[in-house]
Amino acid sequence: MSKKHSKPGSMTRAQRNKAQAHKAPPRRMQGLTALPGSGPVRMDLPGGNWIVNVGAWQALLDDGTDQLEAGDFDQAVQTLTKALKSAPAGTPMRSRALWALGTAWAQLEKYDVAYPLHKEAVALEPQRPEYWHNLAMTCLGRHYPVEAEAAWHKCLAVEPGADLRRMALDGLCEVESGRAMRIAASPGLTVEAIRAHEPVFRAGLDAIDRHDFAAAMALFQQSAALDNCHRQSWANLGVALMASGRLDESEVALRRALQIDPAYAFAQSRMRVLEELRLAAPGVGEGGEAGALGRVG
Repeated sequence: MSKKHSKPGSMTRAQRNKAQAHKAPPRRMQGLTALPGSGPVRMDLPGGNWIVNVGAWQALLDDGTDQLEAGDFDQAVQTLTKALKSAPAGTPMRSRALWALGTAWAQLEKYDVAYPLHKEAVALEPQRPEYWHNLAMTCLGRHYPVEAEAAWHKCLAVEPGADLRRMALDGLCEVESGRAMRIAASPGLTVEAIRAHEPVFRAGLDAIDRHDFAAAMALFQQSAALDNCHRQSWANLGVALMASGRLDESEVALRRALQIDPAYAFAQSRMRVLEELRLAAPGVGEGGEAGALGRVG
């Protein structure tokens, strides 16, 4: 991807602490940032009083963000997971750990893992533009440009600094460029159809994940009708048909995906699986072998 996530580790620890203290909401977070070197302290948090070792938590967060900045993403995931586990629910401590951990997973291109982390972070602290920006980047990595566009608009609405504003505007330009390319490749496709397509396609992926292949087939047929040149819709339709034992129809869908993009590796690999199923005993591939077939978002 051509753009970058906003990384927590892009400043020194002192700079991060100073910035966090400046941006902190008036009650809960000030108690945290004012005591970076403390031991266990009592904090008035949702659900009652908690005993929180603020200094230990801050050290974990700092170590994880340093690892993230250094490009050691696997180690950053381990460290930031510990920071998240020790952050009380519903607090800015948790949102900071969620944002950093989600960014580490996104740098590993594990966008499905990063997505719920970034979603929870913006839900906890919607006033933070950097959270919205990284959610947008994660959505773009998942091929969900409509949601990415909405997240970047949220980022701009909460008055980011100049650098982050520029990154958000660049992201919106990238979404618009991708939309224009889709419309050029598919005569008759409209902006409204693209906006309608994304939630239908995502619902189809969810149906495959829960092995509801009848629902998945209907949803991918609908998403392919909305955008006839969306290769992922056709390929996932092929997967749903294959898992239901409808191999001839699966081949038609997969060939359509390859007609759109002859180098589409996922469709190529599903075609090989299809041939293997045809050589196997009758009935193989029926009843939901989704784990072997997979899906692409």
